[in-house]
Amino acid sequence: MDDPGSLIYVAFLAISIIAGFINSQKKKRAAQDALEGVGQEDSDSAPSAVEISQMIDLERVAQKEAIAKLQELSVKKAKSKRHDFKRTRTKQIIEVEEEEAYSGHPLFDITDEFDARKAVIYSEILNPPHL
Repeated sequence: MDDPGSLIYVAFLAISIIAGFINSQKKKRAAQDALEGVGQEDSDSAPSAVEISQMIDLERVAQKEAIAKLQELSVKKAKSKRHDFKRTRTKQIIEVEEEEAYSGHPLFDITDEFDARKAVIYSEILNPPHL
């Protein structure tokens, strides 16, 4: 034990053991205090089993009512969205048909100028080969 490293190791080991023992004693005391505190509570302040079951029943009823309201709202929204979609879609179709009827030609023509450079750039952007 002439080496100072071994003396430091032994001192560190002793300090660790003492600290661990002190911490375990503190935990035991805290657990005992908690157990003693549970036994000292007044029985008047704690709700009875009947009161607890009534509160649970009331919460369940409230949750069921809330779920029913949410379901009704979601059904109403879905119906209104479907109706709005149908209405807007038919309006769009009617507008397109009216434009074609008045102008006498379709909205776009296949024989319009074709830019190959733009087509290649857009295809590379939309379908990158390295991903």
